[in-house]
Amino acid sequence: MLKRKAKINKIYSVNNKHSVTNIKSHKLRRAFFTFSVGIMKGFSVNIVRIVCFISLTGVVYGIKQTGEYYVNKEDSDCVVIDGKRICNGGHKYYTDQKACSVVDQDGVCLNVPRADEDCPGVNLITREGWNASTSKTIEQMKTPVSIVFIHHTAQDYCHTQKECIQKVQHAQNYHINYKGWDDISYNFLVGEDGNVYEARGWDRIGAHTLGFNKISVSIAALGDFNHRAPNQKLLDAIDRIIACGVTMKKITPDYGLYGHRDARPNFDSPGHYLYEIIRGWKHYDKNGPSKNKTTH
Repeated sequence: MLKRKAKINKIYSVNNKHSVTNIKSHKLRRAFFTFSVGIMKGFSVNIVRIVCFISLTGVVYGIKQTGEYYVNKEDSDCVVIDGKRICNGGHKYYTDQKACSVVDQDGVCLNVPRADEDCPGVNLITREGWNASTSKTIEQMKTPVSIVFIHHTAQDYCHTQKECIQKVQHAQNYHINYKGWDDISYNFLVGEDGNVYEARGWDRIGAHTLGFNKISVSIAALGDFNHRAPNQKLLDAIDRIIACGVTMKKITPDYGLYGHRDARPNFDSPGHYLYEIIRGWKHYDKNGPSKNKTTH
C-alpha cells in the first residue's frame, strides 16, 4: 500500500512537473509570439511611414521615378507637358517648360530654364517661372523695333537661378509698390547665372527709358556694374536674347544698341563697366538714340 502510494505520488510529481513545464513553455511561446507580432507591426508601421515619406518627398521635390513625376493631383497649379499633367506642389514655378529638377531648402521647385526652339542657347525663365505678380495694365507695342537699351538694376548681384529669381521679384515689387508703375519696367532681365528672365516681353510697352518706351526693347543686367564688369554668362545672355529678337522679327536686323545713359545722361545705367563693354559691340551707335529710328 505504501509502495503504491509512493508510486502514485511519483507519477503525480512527474505529471505535475510536466504540467508546470508545459505552462512555462506555453507562456514563453505566447511571449515570443507577442514580441514577434509587436516587432512585425512596428516594422510594418515604419515601412508604411518610410513609403509615405518617400511618396510625399516625391510630390514636393519632383523626384523622378520610373519615368514619371509624382504629383499632387489636388493641386490646381498644374500644366500639361508632353501630354502629362505636371503639378508644382502649391508653388507657381512650373510653366510650359521641363518638370522640376531644382528645389530650394523649403522644397519650392525652381523652374528649369528651357532653350527656345527659335532661339538656340537662350535659357528663358518666363513670368510664371519667377512667379511674377499680375500686371495692372497691358499696353501692346508695335514690333519690330530698331532700338535696344541696356540697363542695370543697380542692386545686388546674383549667380544662381534662385538668387536671380529673388532679385527679379524685388525689382518688380519696387517698380509697382514704390514707383507706382503697372509692372516691372524692363522687357527682359539677365543674370550672372546665364538665364534670361521675361519681364514685359517682346510685345508690351515698357517703362524703362523716358521718351523711348514705345519704340524700344530694354534688357536689364541684374547687379550694379559701376563697380565691376559682369561675367561672361551675363554678356552671352544679352547677346543671345537680342539675336533671338532679330530671329523672331521683334527687333530689326539693323537695330541700334545703346546704354540707358545714352538717352538719359543724368543716369549712370548700365554701370560704367558694362557700358564700356557694350560700346565695343557691333551694333552700338555712338550717335545716340533717335526717336526717328522707329519700327520698320
